Amino acid sequence: MEELVRQMQSITPEPDGITISGGEPLQQLPALLYLLTELKTHLPLPIILFSGYTMEEIQRMPHIDPLFTNVDVLIAGRYLEKDRIAHGLRGSSNKTMHFFSNRLKPADFLDLPDAEIILTAQGEVIQSGINPLS
Repeated sequence: MEELVRQMQSITPEPDGITISGGEPLQQLPALLYLLTELKTHLPLPIILFSGYTMEEIQRMPHIDPLFTNVDVLIAGRYLEKDRIAHGLRGSSNKTMHFFSNRLKPADFLDLPDAEIILTAQGEVIQSGINPLS
């Protein structure tokens, strides 16, 4: 984890924030909490965490409280194809957004692109986003 944090600190230009997504991050809770604490200490950027668990399920998890002090936004809930919206970082309408700091606000998620294409220096094309191009 220390090496990962060091690598993230060396990224230039400095990123706007950090996003942690699946597999399911909360299935590795001790390592995740350690990583979040290190990131919050050494790389103070906004952190968004995606989980397939609902907020109610997360709140019942043992030792979960440090998550809420080290994450700025939690996007919770399983992806449901029948409720697909693929907008504003929510894949389906049942997903809920929970804000734990003032660093990010709901309005920050209104005009996000649904997809992005990254061209690397090595000529790779990487697609990402809530609604990547097909």
